[in-house]
Amino acid sequence: MPTAVVLDGHSLTLDDVVAVAVQRAPVELAPAARARMEQANAIVAALVESGAVAYGVTTGFGKLSEIAIPRDRLGELQVNLVPRATRPVSAQQISQQLRRQLLSFPNYNVFVNLPSSLNIGARVGNSSYNVTVRSPNTDDLYSEAGRLSAAMKDITEIQDVSSDLEVRSPKVSLVIDRDKAAAVGLNATQITSVLSTGFGPKWSSTIYGESAQYRVLIELDP
Repeated sequence: MPTAVVLDGHSLTLDDVVAVAVQRAPVELAPAARARMEQANAIVAALVESGAVAYGVTTGFGKLSEIAIPRDRLGELQVNLVPRATRPVSAQQISQQLRRQLLSFPNYNVFVNLPSSLNIGARVGNSSYNVTVRSPNTDDLYSEAGRLSAAMKDITEIQDVSSDLEVRSPKVSLVIDRDKAAAVGLNATQITSVLSTGFGPKWSSTIYGESAQYRVLIELDP
């Protein structure tokens, strides 16, 4: 078996790349490199928790740089494969290889999802197939959805079972007195727009300097 290639961020050579790609040499991460990755991860995590706007972290790339990424999708990573004719394995086989490797990292929940050629509906989840549970009773929904998710995880034919049910997330119900709002010249749409602008990221304009551009984000002052 070929000698393992140790990634330390400094000493990778072309011979190492050939050994991994052709000779199927195993790959290991040096302890010092892992420590640097954990330190960098802590910085990014703190940035996300603070709600700050950071290019490529809380926004898209390139033309999508002014598009804020929803908080529940910040951990997604898109991988584009080379054409099927130029690789020996299928996308499904690659996803299984990635799944085994990614699941070896502690304290992480990783879901490898192969996008379908045709998507019907606007809902996007962590897996290729989604099950939607509905109930007019919120307490029953919280209880039964958790039981269903736990039961599905016990089925060996199903993998990457997850739930986007946010039981512990704070929730505020706002009731608009339309008569009083109308008395001051406001309607429900205007109030909703202001709240959305204040509590959600919204780019208002771009300031152009001599050598740089500055995007203006509207937020409420806490």
